[in-house]
Amino acid sequence: MKFPAVNISAKKWDYQNIRFYTFGNEFVYIPSFELFEEHCLEELFVDSNGDIYKVTGRKLPSKILQFFSFIYPQLSKIEFTFTGQKLDDTEKLRTHLLTQISVLYKNDEFLDSEDRMLQWMDSVKKATTIEEMISS
Repeated sequence: MKFPAVNISAKKWDYQNIRFYTFGNEFVYIPSFELFEEHCLEELFVDSNGDIYKVTGRKLPSKILQFFSFIYPQLSKIEFTFTGQKLDDTEKLRTHLLTQISVLYKNDEFLDSEDRMLQWMDSVKKATTIEEMISS
């Protein structure tokens, strides 16, 4: 799996849980198992190569990383399983991302200005690769 990866199952993003929609790597801070189940478990993600993965679980990181758990006590490693599918249309991903950005702007305080939303949307529109779309 090549990171970053983005959730393609979520119907509506919200700022309060935005950390569950894009992952820069397999480690994520998850304050509770309930939030993990609600926003991650069984969700589909597309990675930077266009491969589609399903989140199948989470586990504690290695002993070395657990030593530093006083900094991020709920740090977990997300377990992804390759579905055998590949993203067949990058324009569908672009449309999905643009829709979610728009939803964030309309429903949350995160995108507090229209300029900020338009800049983000413009970055997604100009992206030439899946990785650029996810990273924008």
